[in-house]
This record gives sequence, C-alpha cells and structure tokens, in this order.
Amino acid sequence: MNYREYNPEQIQLFGYKPEDVLSEDHLVYLVDEMVENLDLKEFYDLTPGAGNAAYDPRIMLKVLFLGYATGIFSSRKLQQQCQENLAFIHLTRGQRPKFRAICEFRVGHQKHIKELFPQMLEIAKKLNILRLGRLILDSTKIKANASGNRVIRADKYDEKLKSIDDYLKNAQAQDSEEDKIYGKEFTGQELPKELHSKSKRLEKLKEIIQQAKGQNLNYINTTDPEAKYIKDSDINKIKPSYNVQAGMDKDSGLIVAYKTTDTPTDNEHLEDMVKRAQENVGIIPKEVDADSGYYSNASIAQLEKEHIDTCIPDSNTVSFLRKAQSVMTNGTVSKKYTQDDFRYDAEHDSYICPQNKILLFSAEAKSGRNKNRLKTVRRYLCREMCGVCPDAQRCLANLNVKHRMLEIDPNRNALILTQEKFKTEEYRQRYKERGAFIERVYGHFKKNLKFTQFHLRGKAKADVEVALLCMGFNLLALKHWLIVKAIGSLAAI
Repeated sequence: MNYREYNPEQIQLFGYKPEDVLSEDHLVYLVDEMVENLDLKEFYDLTPGAGNAAYDPRIMLKVLFLGYATGIFSSRKLQQQCQENLAFIHLTRGQRPKFRAICEFRVGHQKHIKELFPQMLEIAKKLNILRLGRLILDSTKIKANASGNRVIRADKYDEKLKSIDDYLKNAQAQDSEEDKIYGKEFTGQELPKELHSKSKRLEKLKEIIQQAKGQNLNYINTTDPEAKYIKDSDINKIKPSYNVQAGMDKDSGLIVAYKTTDTPTDNEHLEDMVKRAQENVGIIPKEVDADSGYYSNASIAQLEKEHIDTCIPDSNTVSFLRKAQSVMTNGTVSKKYTQDDFRYDAEHDSYICPQNKILLFSAEAKSGRNKNRLKTVRRYLCREMCGVCPDAQRCLANLNVKHRMLEIDPNRNALILTQEKFKTEEYRQRYKERGAFIERVYGHFKKNLKFTQFHLRGKAKADVEVALLCMGFNLLALKHWLIVKAIGSLAAI
C-alpha cells in the first residue's frame, strides 16, 4: 500500500525529548501504546494504493483518540494541534496531517473505527481491569448538527415539492436550449455551475421530502433529516437531537456498550443494550441497573428469565420513593391506590377494590403513551358508580370519572417483582448509587469536553462520534487503573 513512512520507534529531534516536557503518566503514552496493540488490518485493506501517499492509519487513530479524549473534535483544530501541540506532534512523529485527510479518514472508516471499541475492552480484560458484573445504563440527548430553523412541516410538503419541480424544469429547459445552440460537448455558455449545484441540492431535498411523506412524518429538518426533534430535559427545550445510550461496568468504570438512536424514549433499548454489552465484553452481566425510563414489563421479565438481576423501578415506584404521589385526606397524607391494592379473583377473572367493589373483565386492547410503548393489556371496569365512593379521591385520577378501570399488563409479574425488590434497603441503595456512576459519563462529555452538539450529520456518522467519545473516556479510565503500573505493560499482553 502507498503510505507515508511512519516509524514510532524512530527518535525525533525536537531539541529535547517529549518525556522531558510531558509528565510520565501523560495520556499520550497510553494512546500510543493502545493503538499499537489494536488489530488494524481492515484499515489497511481499505486504503487505495494509487495517488499521493496516505497517512498511516495509526497516526490518524492516535490523533482522533487523543482529540476526543481531551475535547478537541474539529478536524481543523486537530490539524492545528498536530502543528503546535507537543503531545500530538509526539504521536504523529512530526507529520502534519491536513484537516481534510482527518475528516475523510473519520468518515471513510466509520465501520472499522467502531470495531475498535470491543478490541479496547478485550485489552482491559487481559489487564484484569474489566470484569463485567453490574451494568449501569443511562441516556442523554445531544443536539444534532442541524439548524432548528431549517424545518419543513407536513402541510408544506406538497407546496415545497411543486416549487422544486418548477425550478428543476426551468433549469432543465434552459440547459436544453443552450445545448441546441452550443452543443452538448461544449461548456462555454452552458447552465452556470452554481445552478447545477443548486439543482443537485434540490433533487436531494425532493428525495428527503418524498421519504418523509411516505413515513408520515409531521416535519423534517433539511440540514439533518435523520435527526428528530426531542426534548432535552436538562435545558427544557426541543431541538433536533439524537438520544445517546451508554452502559458502564460499575467496578471498572469503563463504558461497555453505546448506541445512538433517534427515539426520545429508552425502554425499547433495554434488552439491546444488555446484548451489546454482552457481545462487546464476552460476558453476560449479572446485574443491570437503570432509571425508570428503561422500565418495560416484557424486557424486565426476559432479563430475569435469563438470570440477570434487575434494579430498574417503574414510574410509580420512583414516585413512591420520592414521596411525590400522595393526596391530602382529612389533614393526613394518603397514597393513591395502585393495582397492588386490588385483589385478583382468578375464579371469576375479576378484581376487587379496597371497598369490595368488583371490577369485571372488559376487553383486551392496545395501550400506550406513544407508538413506542404500545402493548396489549387486559382492561377491568367497575360497573358501580365510583364517584360517590368515600375513597374516590385516592382511587380516581379525576373525580369526573364515574368508573374506575384497571389496565393489567400480561407481564405484570415483572412489575410486582420490581415493586417487591424496592421495598428492601438493598435495591433502594443500588438505585441511589446508580446515578453517581453513569451520569458522570455525560457530565464529562458535556461539561468537561464541551461536547454539546455533534460535528457530523446523519445518525451513522453521529454514532462514530459517540464511539470515539466512549473510547476516549475509556482511555482516561484505563489511565487511572494503570497509574500504579508502567504504561508500557500494554506491550506485554
């Protein structure tokens, strides 16, 4: 292959050794050793042999790893660091990759960059640092590289398509007319280049709008059509964003699974995140902790069936833990009735309320707040007037409702198991500790590294950035574990 010569063992003449300036435990040495121990065969197989000599993939990976670990993401800023920053100069051994080469490498090797993530975890296993025991999950919304003002709503789709068609027809007519005069092989008086460029952009926009119509989307962002408008609870604003999932091994502090999604909810990703962690590490986690956003009766039941102990409260359990769901009755605090306060009569397939009224089976139906949470439930309805019941205030969400109805999930045993767990101090403490571990990942991304918006567009490219962020985080965590050892111990694995 046609590569520029790169020999990390060769001594560079800086007037001083990097070791004299950089501290002996500087992250740059770990990045250097880590990349030298990764299998990069796929990168070399993809690099073309013709043309100017390419930069060695090891150089590009080292630059990207150190950049994403220290908060330098822009390809232009990375180019600057390779010219001015001794740590980057040490990694490149004096070579100065241009920003375009860095950008093209990051985009062109998306798949293979992500494949390095489990390799890095395998090294952590060999160093006896990673032993997946308790998996902790959480998510955060990160703004897409898209303008919030570049929006087309569904009621404007047809109008926009018509205007695009009119423009393209006029452009084509002008081009055809000038072809007759000057000939197709000549460019002297043909359609101006800027109009050709605009035509290509409009053709792409037309395709995007047609796809949105086919998917019945209410709106699209023309800058990044794959990004959905999701509410970020941290800033209480709705912006075009991606929902980033991460799973951490509690004992080592390493991220063992990640995922970039365009859905605002988390519960549909619980089983997949556990599966990704298992595939990346090669070990089935013994325990899984997460907040209530990940709760799903069906998923909890499946994980428990696989002998994975879960510590994931449902929304009602979280409310009770926070003492948020209560009403005042005669000057005293009384909790709202839940399904647990209703007794099931298996013989008659009915439920009996605390006031001994009977709720009979009504129907099976689909229930859920949105299309992502639709599930089949069994509905039980009280035939008597509940509004006059002395416990109506504790039983009915709205006193204008005349009859109490229960929606029973077929997987309700998982819900009962969860609620029973959280009656014990062990699981309450586990849930309390969860945030202290996993939330520091996103605190590091957003506060320390200032990564509050993606730099690449499209979900696939955003996923590459998440992979680089996670590997950068893991490098910092590994540096912590190796601080008492020689960094060169990586070479011995």
